[in-house]
Amino acid sequence: MVEPRWECFPLLAEQEQARKWLQIQADLSLAENTVQAYGKSLEDYLLFCKIYKVIPETARKADIATYVRYLSNRPNPVLSFLACQIFNYGR
Repeated sequence: MVEPRWECFPLLAEQEQARKWLQIQADLSLAENTVQAYGKSLEDYLLFCKIYKVIPETARKADIATYVRYLSNRPNPVLSFLACQIFNYGR
């Protein structure tokens, strides 16, 4: 069974609903890369919510539009995620 790499997703790990959702995806035996990609995407969204003071469960259309703009304008976060994956591989 795939286990999400919680150490790569500190904001997600703190959010009960998000953590449960990702764990369900892992329990459904989705591919490890899929589970980790979902985790990375959720972590990105939760970081946006923290920065813009959006409550994830009550986000409105305007909040989602701001998130899309945020995604298109920010630096690519892939390197920090890859570093976490590499240094925590096999844990």
